[in-house]
Amino acid sequence: MRTFGEILSGTLAALGTVTSLLPFEIPLNVPWSSPSTVPTRVCKCLPGDPCFPSREEWDRLSRTLSQPVIYDQRPLAAVCYKNSPEYSPAECEQVSSDQFDGTFLSASSNAIQWTIFEDVVTPHGIEQCPFNPGPDGICHQGRVPSFSINATTIEDIQATIAFASKYNLHLVVKNTGHEFMGREFGVGSVEIFTHYIQGINFTDNFVPSGISGHDVGGQHAVTIGAGVQWGELYLAAQQHDRAVVGAFPPYVTVGVDNVLQLSVVLPNATDVIANKYQNSDLFWALRGGGGPSFGVVTSVTYRTHPNLPYTASSYVASADSPESFRKLLQVWLEYHNLVMDAGWSGAWPYANNTLQLNLLAQGIPPTRSLAIQTLEAFYAASKAIPGVNVSVATTMPYSSFYEWFGALTAAGEDVRGAQVGIPIAMSSWLVPPEVFELSTNELADALALIPTALPWYVHHSKTDEVSKF
Repeated sequence: MRTFGEILSGTLAALGTVTSLLPFEIPLNVPWSSPSTVPTRVCKCLPGDPCFPSREEWDRLSRTLSQPVIYDQRPLAAVCYKNSPEYSPAECEQVSSDQFDGTFLSASSNAIQWTIFEDVVTPHGIEQCPFNPGPDGICHQGRVPSFSINATTIEDIQATIAFASKYNLHLVVKNTGHEFMGREFGVGSVEIFTHYIQGINFTDNFVPSGISGHDVGGQHAVTIGAGVQWGELYLAAQQHDRAVVGAFPPYVTVGVDNVLQLSVVLPNATDVIANKYQNSDLFWALRGGGGPSFGVVTSVTYRTHPNLPYTASSYVASADSPESFRKLLQVWLEYHNLVMDAGWSGAWPYANNTLQLNLLAQGIPPTRSLAIQTLEAFYAASKAIPGVNVSVATTMPYSSFYEWFGALTAAGEDVRGAQVGIPIAMSSWLVPPEVFELSTNELADALALIPTALPWYVHHSKTDEVSKF
């Protein structure tokens, strides 16, 4: 078995120089498996440093791009600061009204979904640029990139990476800004903004690049540009009478398991295809959900599925005390695996002593014979808990996944799962099914100590069943 150092060394060697996408330089000829070797760290060239490119050099880059470079980019709220050169009451009113709109934040190169990652902690305090400043407030740059490249082509990304490598710049990548570790922004950084790389192409005869053999059959798939959002793709899939596993809990598995192929620009500015037949290690790494250090993804090809009907369940229960809520959690945890095995998947967010279930099962009625019976058994058990009021416990048929998704968005439901535009950070925990069965009380105790959570579970998607590809 290879050591982690050997795996990492081989991966980096395959990708070429990674210095433009990491916060420091790492020599790739270092034997990573040797504990006595300490890699050299070289600080990036930041705005204000003598090594930073001149405006003339930036202009030369800008002339090669599909969109001009955004120079001296400022935080979104800068227009609200009276002592800021960007101050504009009209613009301040507009962006203030949109600061909690996830779609608006996605489309803005100088904003991300959770403002905590726009701030930077210094020995003198937190440097930030929040909305609603005082009369003498100062808008600090924080971690908002000073320069942004609105990439709409692969060539834009290649040119920017080459430029960043030449001048040793701190390069970051932002698509929607929906990322839980803030890696899309950075102090003194240069941003590749991929949100406007578009395109949706369906086929019923997709063959991965690099596959050999004359008897290889094609399959149903869709290739999308990096900037295509799930809502757009769901609609397009509906129009093609297909279904795509994406950001909502599917019946089959999870979205990453349905990726067939990716196009990615590597840190050496070359554009490659990654799938199980070529650049397979890169394919495996990119589907692991890490940061952008492996490269910049420009397109993804997903497997599509038959457009089947669904039964949805909505449930809301509130407790009048922490003790009653803890009991509600325990009862739900006792039924959790039973409900999952009956064919349901979805989310069960809770906050303020209130538990919700938003579940889906395939079929009308569900294809699993015990689906409704199992769920109704939980409904009955929760209604019997003293101090618990079940205000919603319904099931509803939908002709397709998109019909359900459209009903949620039309009703104004928060389909993102968490409020955006606020200074919060989130963490996650993968809980194996056996914990629900063997440690129900302990898990209920732990969850009761978390004031707000957004748990998801996906039917029959066990990590130990997922192969390398």
